[in-house]
Amino acid sequence: MTAMLLAEFEDSDRLKEAVRRLPETDAFAHDAYTPFPVPGLPEMLPSHPPRVRGPMLVGFLFLAGGAFFMEWLSATYLYPINSGGRPLNSWQVFVLFPFEIGVLGAAAFGFVALLWRNGLPRLNHPLFDVNRFVGASQDRFFLAAAPAAPGYDARRVHAMLVECGATNVVEVGL
Repeated sequence: MTAMLLAEFEDSDRLKEAVRRLPETDAFAHDAYTPFPVPGLPEMLPSHPPRVRGPMLVGFLFLAGGAFFMEWLSATYLYPINSGGRPLNSWQVFVLFPFEIGVLGAAAFGFVALLWRNGLPRLNHPLFDVNRFVGASQDRFFLAAAPAAPGYDARRVHAMLVECGATNVVEVGL
């Protein structure tokens, strides 16, 4: 379980200053919670590449390959029908259905990967246990600071957040 510090700020300038100074303390800005979009803040926060493409490719190849194999097996070995002297293994006829099933499989695998990557379904987030966090949707700005290195000193990060203007800093376990 990872412990993070959740700092509350009264305005967005102090929040942005804290995000700017956070790497000095072996911590990084895990996320920021604001009541309205703050210009320049998304560029300061870390972004992660989407990890949905791989499972979608696997889902497409798995289901499309399985559908193609089933059509080929049934047309060549299980139920061979000589239709006008055509070859039994005419792969061109077998392409459309596996493609459609592959797209369906990619969508299903992508949806499951998206839910898994986002940690859903999660009915209660630990941030909701912080009493003052309700202000994130009203008039307060919150910054979640997570450890970036093994030598993480929570007291040092706490002191820096207070120095930047944090009115309240609590530890939250995720």
